[in-house]
Amino acid sequence: MIENIDEILKLIDDNRWDEAKAAAQNSAGASQAINAIKSLLKNGGAEQEIRRLQSLENSIAKLMSTGWLSEFDEDYFALLFAYVKHVEKSLN
Repeated sequence: MIENIDEILKLIDDNRWDEAKAAAQNSAGASQAINAIKSLLKNGGAEQEIRRLQSLENSIAKLMSTGWLSEFDEDYFALLFAYVKHVEKSLN
């Protein structure tokens, strides 16, 4: 399980992608989430994708609580949804 989500989010905010990946080096899922976030921001349309992710959050959270997802998936979605909440806070 990824433990340093706040540190990784700060590095992403500062566009320090290599350092964010280094901070997530013990989690393949978190590393892939960083790649997904970077791609989302680079290609535009982030706001629309964030809304889509928000609608999926409850369903994914239920899957996580039942143990159906692998550790990779749990870390991936944990970081992805933490980023979504982080963006929501900064917009409000």
